[in-house]
Amino acid sequence: MTSVYSKPIKANIILKFTLPTIIMMILMSMYTVADGIVVANCVGSDALSAINIVYPFTLIFMALSLMFSTGSNAIIAKKMGEGKQNEANRFMSSVVIVATLFSVALAILFTIFAEPMYMMFGSDKTILPYCIEYGNIMIPFGFVTTWQILNQSYLITANKPNTMLVFSILSGLINIALDLLFMAVLDWGIVGAGIGTIAGMAVGAIPILIFFNKKYSLHFGKPIFNIKDILFSMANGSSEAISNLATAVTTALFNIQMMRFEGATGVAAISAVLYIHFIFTAVSFGFTSGVSPVISFHYGAQNTDKLRKLFKLCIKTETIFSLIMLILAEVFAYPLIRIFSAGDVEFENIALNGFRIFAVNYLLCGINIFASGLFTALNNGKISAIISITRTFVIECIAMILLPFLFGENGVWASMPVAEATALIISITFMIVYSKRYGLVKCNKNIKNN
Repeated sequence: MTSVYSKPIKANIILKFTLPTIIMMILMSMYTVADGIVVANCVGSDALSAINIVYPFTLIFMALSLMFSTGSNAIIAKKMGEGKQNEANRFMSSVVIVATLFSVALAILFTIFAEPMYMMFGSDKTILPYCIEYGNIMIPFGFVTTWQILNQSYLITANKPNTMLVFSILSGLINIALDLLFMAVLDWGIVGAGIGTIAGMAVGAIPILIFFNKKYSLHFGKPIFNIKDILFSMANGSSEAISNLATAVTTALFNIQMMRFEGATGVAAISAVLYIHFIFTAVSFGFTSGVSPVISFHYGAQNTDKLRKLFKLCIKTETIFSLIMLILAEVFAYPLIRIFSAGDVEFENIALNGFRIFAVNYLLCGINIFASGLFTALNNGKISAIISITRTFVIECIAMILLPFLFGENGVWASMPVAEATALIISITFMIVYSKRYGLVKCNKNIKNN
């Protein structure tokens, strides 16, 4: 079978290659969404709020995993493009081991300080018992998240996106089935939600075993712990880590602000909107993740013409995705909110009003997500990190704190669109400034390495 790396840059070829990753990202986002829907209807809004309070901690595991996976994956794909397959194999092995050790250490730390951290992130005494029950299931198994996210990146680079897609479908179906069994049938409450999610994610982690098979070009080799390379991969993937860490912080800020304006019902409403948000942004994250190894490969192979065509195609695709996501969000706002409401009219009114404001960000965030992923793929973690830091930690947090003081509750909902609009200017500026350096537009110079 012809590799995607040797095929021409055409929309149908790139979309076919990235589609499994897009679907996989959507399915991965469904883990938490499925928990939210079943919990809201079978356990109640307090339990739904608890899941949203624990979620920032699971996002930190995702941040750690994405830092290693995206940062190392760009290096691995570049080495493959340079013809250094053995180096790529050995480097992948060392990253998997280091990332696993980091996730275990993080789980121990979070378990020790669970209660005070949940209170700090927006819980109250009513919600805290739910947080503890759910967190005691999710946190110790953070390494499962790490393996699944590493799979997601490495199988794409190995030109096997369909393998991960199959396991993602299986894991999603298992997650939803177990949620219904444990909560709706066996009445295990929020503990059932945690067990169902971890079981589903464990299925998604199984394909990591594929890399023990040496018949594949990309497989586990004898690990070599080159500290310099590992630190570079962490730095190179820092933008993706920062993006998820910032989501953890902004989720906590959302919870705190909505608790101030609307109490526990407001936290439940923001929880529902953020669950929907995960699915809508999964499309852009999936496309960017899927196309990144192709960008890295052609960058390493100095295929300037293909890299330029690929860049233009990605910008067009993300723009179209953004328009579609905005239209879908506005058209289906009410039925999406209804799924979580369990007939609670107050909940529906708060969430529906907020989501119609919040959804404007889908018109803007696609290019921002791609811009950060683009520079990671080009092994320029510095610029990628700058985009992520300014977009998420800096702009979103400032908007989340300032706008509610100016516009009340509507300011909470408007903070995300305002942040994405500001970040879009920064993203476009960096892509224009660096376009000639990386051969993203026609010029007489060859691609320069960092």
